[in-house]
Amino acid sequence: MKRRKIDREIKMAAVLEGLKGESSIADICRKYQISESLYYGWRDKFLEAGSRALASRYDSGPEAAVKARISELGADHRKADRSDRDFKKNS
Repeated sequence: MKRRKIDREIKMAAVLEGLKGESSIADICRKYQISESLYYGWRDKFLEAGSRALASRYDSGPEAAVKARISELGADHRKADRSDRDFKKNS
């Protein structure tokens, strides 16, 4: 079965209609000829993207993950450096 490509504007329209709550999700899905599970997947992605967009740039998102990973690697490096010095001292 061939998959059809649905434009971003159609996806947003369907999700926004559902979030408004003026029509049932089943009616919206019939209107756009999609399954309810597909609608809910779009809705979840839409809400997650909105949440990321509104989050503080200092407490979440890719930048925070990178900063946390850099801190982890720095701690690992310092620990390895201490172990190396201790090994050389005791050799």
